[in-house]
Amino acid sequence: MNDDDYGFLAAAAVVLLLMMGGGGAQAELRFVPTPPFQDVQPVVDIPDGYRQQNWAPYGEGSCVHASMVMLLRWQGRPELADWWRKTFNGGEYPDSFNQKLNAAGVSFAETRNGDVEFLEWCIRTRRGACVTIMGGAHMVCLVGLDDQYAWILDNNDPHNISRWTRQGFLNEWHNSGHQWAVTPVFDPPPRKPKL
Repeated sequence: MNDDDYGFLAAAAVVLLLMMGGGGAQAELRFVPTPPFQDVQPVVDIPDGYRQQNWAPYGEGSCVHASMVMLLRWQGRPELADWWRKTFNGGEYPDSFNQKLNAAGVSFAETRNGDVEFLEWCIRTRRGACVTIMGGAHMVCLVGLDDQYAWILDNNDPHNISRWTRQGFLNEWHNSGHQWAVTPVFDPPPRKPKL
């Protein structure tokens, strides 16, 4: 044993004696409360290095894939996100995209009927959601949603998050064909405590 081992053992013995009431001293355990969490928007605060620019090798865009890549990175699957980025491109419809997710073994949840509660669940669980806009011609990441506003991370401009009115966003989504939203179901990072 070295000096560090003896020091550790001595400290452990003192703590045990205090906890058992040895030496006439009564040990008092104090619990430090967990700091409150920040309830700031956007809740899904994807770091700039995790954001993915839309790529368009043949002019049709890859907005669905770029949005999914961002959420995979956010939910702790960077290797899968990089593989997805290298493997897929081009436009997608819900059925063809879901086939790719299933084939890759990606757990996901979706709605195709404009279910606002689904979007609220995606934000409450801090997963975010890939949502269609522009009549179904484009997909973006919904990264925040509260009673007044929606926060959008657009893969055509991934360095900026735009704030929409909640109703304006929901109207846009509901007028986008199949009203599709999808999210991978992995674990996002923990919330930031208030400083």
